[in-house]
Amino acid sequence: MPDPGMMLRDLDGFRGASRRPWGVVIAVSLVTLAGILLVRYLGRSPKTDKDSAAVPAESAEAAPAAAPATPPAEGEMPAEAVALMASAQAAEAADDLLGARTNYLAILKRPDTEAARAFVEERLGAVNVTLVSTPRVMPEKTDYAIRSGDSIRALARRHGCTEEMIIKANKVANPNRIQVGDRLRILDKPGFAIRVSKSANDLLLTLNGAFFKRYTVGTGMYGRTPVGTFRIQDKIPEPPWWRPDGKMVPFGDKENILGTRWMSLTATGETPPARGYGIHGTWEPATLGKQSSAGCIRMRNSDVEELFMLVPEGTPVTIVE
Repeated sequence: MPDPGMMLRDLDGFRGASRRPWGVVIAVSLVTLAGILLVRYLGRSPKTDKDSAAVPAESAEAAPAAAPATPPAEGEMPAEAVALMASAQAAEAADDLLGARTNYLAILKRPDTEAARAFVEERLGAVNVTLVSTPRVMPEKTDYAIRSGDSIRALARRHGCTEEMIIKANKVANPNRIQVGDRLRILDKPGFAIRVSKSANDLLLTLNGAFFKRYTVGTGMYGRTPVGTFRIQDKIPEPPWWRPDGKMVPFGDKENILGTRWMSLTATGETPPARGYGIHGTWEPATLGKQSSAGCIRMRNSDVEELFMLVPEGTPVTIVE
């Protein structure tokens, strides 16, 4: 559910000054009263609860990012895995990202490479995002020439991907003015799926059953995030937020706690209905990696923007303890 609301606090009442029979005193009193009223008028902005107050966007930019993972030390993996790691890193350095992906995935499939998992997942996540968000060749992509009547929206629906991905991957300058004959490279019917772990506070994104990227998230305090199967129902960029009292807080207002993106979830299968839950950004990155929300899944703004670009509506989401 949306995070706790911003509560308004009552302001103290105003008190006027006593009248005096002397003209000078009256004048001084009126000036003083005017000053008091002006100060109080300028201060009549809503006060927020300290525990749920949103941090301005610039504060989020100042928050330190997680330290990069380091490769395993010598002797922590068998020789075959070490050779795979060397091949993966060499391919990545040579800008052979498909080769790097193949070798990194091979490492993750081995049962004797746990020491390398964090490093490999970090590198593989970066490789995968670069592959899908640029015009690079991938087996999962198809080349397409624009025809009369085409639109980016229609192409996204036809290929089961997002408009944002087509635009970004093909560097489309103006999505409303595509030209007949222009060639696009499109990720065709990608099988993205999301798995959220409440205990690990992470979100695992897979593509066609294979590892794609892992993100650190925040989940609900006291187990408030529901478990079960869901799907992404709606996606809203720069979302407004409705407080518990029904007031709408627009995007950009410092009271809006949803960050830069919102993706609502709807229950599927035998999961009981759950209204008001979703995946969203946050202005408070220090709350990630822990159970910190009122039930929603929160992400760093840059991460939720990336996920928003990657996954279309209808993407399955599984939440586990």
